[in-house]
Amino acid sequence: MVFLAVPSHYLNSRAIGTDFNIRPFSREGIPMNNKKCPNCGFINFLSDETCRKCETSLDVVGNPETYGQQADGSGYGYQYQAQPYAAQKSGNATLIKVLAGVGALIVFAVIAVGVVGVVLVVKSHSRIAWQEFRPGEPGLSVMMPGAPTAHEPVVTPLAIGEMKNYMYTSTIIGQGSALFGMVVFPTSFDDNLKIQANKVLEAELDDMLKRTNSTLVSKSSFDEAEIRGLSFEFKPPGNVTPRVDRGFGKMYLTKNRLYFLTIVAKDDSELFAGKEKFLKPTIPLW
Repeated sequence: MVFLAVPSHYLNSRAIGTDFNIRPFSREGIPMNNKKCPNCGFINFLSDETCRKCETSLDVVGNPETYGQQADGSGYGYQYQAQPYAAQKSGNATLIKVLAGVGALIVFAVIAVGVVGVVLVVKSHSRIAWQEFRPGEPGLSVMMPGAPTAHEPVVTPLAIGEMKNYMYTSTIIGQGSALFGMVVFPTSFDDNLKIQANKVLEAELDDMLKRTNSTLVSKSSFDEAEIRGLSFEFKPPGNVTPRVDRGFGKMYLTKNRLYFLTIVAKDDSELFAGKEKFLKPTIPLW
């Protein structure tokens, strides 16, 4: 669960039924009985069986929520309170809705490291030695420019289980770095994967760019069989030491995994010239 710190004046300006858990009150201060979606926080009518916004079942909510008294003494009051997600009857049908309810997928947000920054402080190599790296999953492999460094896995609890993040990096002194990440979700996405994939991938890209202070140069979506993907080029921040000129990346979204690859390098480096070796992994269908 992710809690967002939002200024109160901003909450007061938001319309009822957004992703924020905003509690409405009547003009007379009489509490209203409604059903609040456990995933996206949308306020539904008492008679609704599924959420009008994300179609999540409201049976798990139990008794309708009774809202408290006015918060600000005005005719209409709003009160913000973050709550954990309720348990779901069918995790298989609600994974993408649970994740969408917190905004971006928080895949690399929980790692809390920059694509550029993290790889410059780990074990480095003086020269490139391309080698096939197999993280341990059948059918999964990626070419790394040097022996990868494995980082401590990050486990994030969700209402439907644990989300696990794995990250591997390889840095070549004076040339740049490569990062390969894998996220394993506790269950599979539902049939909306094809529809929602672009939104999920776009949200992750936006989050990465913001966290690393990088600038997007270009992006394009692609499909490989049942795998949805997004390729992109970005410009790393200018204050990175040692300097790197450009960055490239790809994301692959399968039924219950997200694979994330980024490589940053100097334009005239051997690493830059061989970047496509890294950006063409073998991804299994899950």
